[in-house]
Amino acid sequence: MVVRRARRGHARPFPVATPYGTGPRLHVEAEIARRRWAPAPSPASADLLIVCGDLDDALGAAVQEVWDGMPGPRVRLDLPSGAERGAVTAALDDAVTALSTAPPRDDPGVLPPVQADAPAHGGVAMAGRADDRDGLRLDVLHVPLGPVLSDWPGGLVVETELQGDVIQAARVGVVGTGVAAPAEPYWDRPWPAVRDGGRATRGEAERRRAAAYLDGLGRLLAVAGWPWAASRARSLRDQALAGRPASVLVPAYARFELRVRRSRILRWMLHGIGTGLDGGSVLDRTGHRLAAAGDALGRIQDPAPLDPARPPRPETGDLAAMLTGSELAAARLIVAAVDPRTDLAGRRAAANG
Repeated sequence: MVVRRARRGHARPFPVATPYGTGPRLHVEAEIARRRWAPAPSPASADLLIVCGDLDDALGAAVQEVWDGMPGPRVRLDLPSGAERGAVTAALDDAVTALSTAPPRDDPGVLPPVQADAPAHGGVAMAGRADDRDGLRLDVLHVPLGPVLSDWPGGLVVETELQGDVIQAARVGVVGTGVAAPAEPYWDRPWPAVRDGGRATRGEAERRRAAAYLDGLGRLLAVAGWPWAASRARSLRDQALAGRPASVLVPAYARFELRVRRSRILRWMLHGIGTGLDGGSVLDRTGHRLAAAGDALGRIQDPAPLDPARPPRPETGDLAAMLTGSELAAARLIVAAVDPRTDLAGRRAAANG
């Protein structure tokens, strides 16, 4: 069935983001939507693995482990961090052609045995025992999240210690920053160009800021299980980046925002999650992001020259502390609500080193 689907020009893609692969990731997501492909929720149900951005050894090992476990027929596509839309489109066309002739695998792939000190990109470590938050003696299970998950920040790794279904401790790191970083962070454009003597308007900067908020909303709504809203947020993001005028974007966004805010199911799902988060609960952060995206879209026609000062970046806070005490089932929603900028991790490390 997979081969027949590929011959009709379809695939079941599973995109993997890297910290510096935002550009190709956005192109891939736009192409997936244009082709009306249904992204795979996990590598086990995918036939096309798309790596968006350059890999270092750590993230490369995690991706290779996932690739080894994918059933066939299968095709892997690696896109460099600087890949533009045309190159991505051509590469996806080639991938579909290759998939239509890819042989099935007799062995669907076997993951390596679980070790007690399993790496963060796969496996579950052996359980120990410790006092839980209520003073009881429960097994401690080490469960890693990332770096290869759907709708997950590029290269993010969260190592959790669980007792029952509650996260007792969490450690947060980023892999994939061992490659050369782009000259300018994707979401910070056009500020670096202005600092180097170029010219840009406040409207151009607000357009980029609106797209960044919509990108985060798309991830959050996808993790929350609302594919229509996630797809709509990403479509508006892509239209903003493509230069659509405010006369089109603002009313379209207003209709989207109204529908999201009125969703009782979404409010019920997010209610009470992350109530101790810096910046408010998951529901609060969703409302703040909706408002910020609308505010930015309302300013995209501002012709005033852009101040070359450092671009504003949302404060994410201490993600590990925010996850501690939450249920594991809520962890991905909290990560999506915080929306950490993993592309800045390597730059901070280089600056501090």
